[in-house]
Amino acid sequence: MNKPDSFKKNSKKAGNFSTAFLRFFGILFLCVFFFVSAVFLIPGLMNIRSFYVVSGSMEPQIPVGSMVYVRECTAEDLEAGDIIAFSSNGSVVTHRVTDNDKEKKELHTKGDKNPLEDMQAVSYDSVIGKYVFHLPYMGFAGAFFSTFPGRIMLIMVGCIGMLLITYTGRSRQSG
Repeated sequence: MNKPDSFKKNSKKAGNFSTAFLRFFGILFLCVFFFVSAVFLIPGLMNIRSFYVVSGSMEPQIPVGSMVYVRECTAEDLEAGDIIAFSSNGSVVTHRVTDNDKEKKELHTKGDKNPLEDMQAVSYDSVIGKYVFHLPYMGFAGAFFSTFPGRIMLIMVGCIGMLLITYTGRSRQSG
């Protein structure tokens, strides 16, 4: 028994819609994969390191949850007003330089939101780099994607995107 022509046309439209829908999500997944990968990989290729902001000491300039990018620098060349990342008690802190004491080889720093300067001066050896830029909210993603489950999820998103695009490409050729 043959199906009416109107049924064939409607099922073909539904097939085209579902193929387009799957292709859209495949492209979306690949875009997410490439964007997140680029946010983490490209700066490293340009000798820029990234860190996640977990405190509000630099707000509103750098909000909590941001990813801060810093480039290696010479501590002697830093000036008041520069934003730096430095090691402090096993953590990375991003604060603004208020003074560079070149004789003692240390920097005095302060978070923009903090009322007082930091109690401890920062030795030149503790300086990681000078602030280049930040991406708001990407620190949350960075914290997740730097874990093993986060990396597996990112790889899965990329693979699912490729599979969806491949599947929709083949179904277009056969239909």
